Amino acid sequence: MDRLSEKYIKGFNQAFLLKEHNPDLIDGLLITTSNNEYIQGLKDGAQIYDQKKTKSRTQNLKNLTKQRDNDQDLEL
Repeated sequence: MDRLSEKYIKGFNQAFLLKEHNPDLIDGLLITTSNNEYIQGLKDGAQIYDQKKTKSRTQNLKNLTKQRDNDQDLEL
C-alpha cells in the first residue's frame, strides 16, 4: 500500500475540523475543480466525517428506541 502524503493527511484532518466547526466553508471549498492531494484529502475527510456522523445519529436513535422499550416494559 502506498504511503499517504503529508498534504493528503493534512487535508483529511482539516476537513474534519471544518465539518465540525464551519460546514458551510468546507462545502464551498469542495466545489473546486482542482484535484491535488490536499483537495482529495479534504474531500475524503468530509465524506468520512459525514458517514461517522450519520452512523452516530443512527446509533443514538437505536439507543433511544431501546431505552423507550425498556421503560415501557417497566410500566407493565
